[in-house]
Amino acid sequence: MNRPSPAALRTLVVSIALAVFGIVTPAITAAQAPPEAQAAQAQAEAPPPASPALVEAREHIAAGEAFITAENYDAALVEFQRAYELLEGNPIRFIVLFNIGQCHERMFRYDLALDFYRRYLAEGGENAEDRVMVEATIRTLDGLLATLVISANVMAEVWVDDRQVMTLTADDRDVRIPGGVHTVELRLRGYVPASQQVQVAARSRTPITFTLEQLSEEYKGISPWLFWASGGVAVACALGGAVAGILALMESQSLQKRVDDVTNPDRFTVSDADNDNVRTLALTADILFGGALLFGATAFTLAFLTNWGGDEAPPADATTARFQLAPAVSPTSAGVSVAGSF
Repeated sequence: MNRPSPAALRTLVVSIALAVFGIVTPAITAAQAPPEAQAAQAQAEAPPPASPALVEAREHIAAGEAFITAENYDAALVEFQRAYELLEGNPIRFIVLFNIGQCHERMFRYDLALDFYRRYLAEGGENAEDRVMVEATIRTLDGLLATLVISANVMAEVWVDDRQVMTLTADDRDVRIPGGVHTVELRLRGYVPASQQVQVAARSRTPITFTLEQLSEEYKGISPWLFWASGGVAVACALGGAVAGILALMESQSLQKRVDDVTNPDRFTVSDADNDNVRTLALTADILFGGALLFGATAFTLAFLTNWGGDEAPPADATTARFQLAPAVSPTSAGVSVAGSF
């Protein structure tokens, strides 16, 4: 297999310059024409300024040449591919395809090298002067490939050594890969990827079978009933806390008013039990407000995790959340009783 030398790649750069600028040898030499005629002819034959795309293409080709010399074929491939894009419409654009094929060949991607060599011949046509040599290279590389015949339960993408090579179809299940050891993987959205390591010889035909398992249904979110349950408890706790707080405040004001009334004979009858009753009501209010805050935060979090589409039913063993508020009064305390079922 022939490999391009740095000199050959430099020839490509020169060829592009010649093709674009139309540089030719003057027909009238200095000895055959007076200085005035020579100046006029030189001005008439002056090449037009290069386009920005052409200038950039030459830079990428020069960089690709440098990477080839350094045996950095991945980087050279990027440079040549960019140059090919920039040379759209140029008559010698096809030459870059040969260099891209060389990069793939040196990275042992013979299947891709074959594709670019064939494109080089197809786009170059009669201008591909080294057609005989390239056709010989194609025959040599073709003999280094093996064929995998893939059977699978779904039409999936085929990846070889972390490189997608094709997508299976009902009519096309043959995959050409270089001989050797490879990791073959099938990927399809909604299925668990399946991979196998294969060892194939050049020019062999090897069958391989894959079975991809479908992923479980996509997570759709939590049932809305959990959000409403948390929200309902938060509201009930807030109402109960408000009632307990109001009762504590009223009881405290009543006791203070009794103490401040100098005309009231019972002003000195405020007992520890009365004070404990106020503290109990205040503590009850604090606890209920804390519960409201906790369940409110839970409901807020569930709002982002809930499936509001309504296509998920509550668990079979779940019952509808029910709440009941009732006043709770004892000789030493007063408040609200919260009863519920889940």
